[in-house]
Amino acid sequence: DNSIFSMISFDFDFNVMSYKYNNFGNYAAGWCSIFCNGMFDLQCDGHFILQKFGIVVEFLPGSIIFISFTCIIYGDTAISKNEAY
Repeated sequence: DNSIFSMISFDFDFNVMSYKYNNFGNYAAGWCSIFCNGMFDLQCDGHFILQKFGIVVEFLPGSIIFISFTCIIYGDTAISKNEAY
């Protein structure tokens, strides 16, 4: 009841990924925080993709990014099975 977040979801499986995710139903001026945790090969796995801009970023464990779901279409890559933490 006293959280700054109206909703939260956790994806703990090594095979979790998002492909071209966007949510037009959210409040346009609102922000979504995405947190990356675990141990994996940064050069091969766990990339954050900004589809519209053609940008792929190595998303470091312990990093957090704030984006607007309504304005930015994004995705991320899965973590290899042998690297799941």
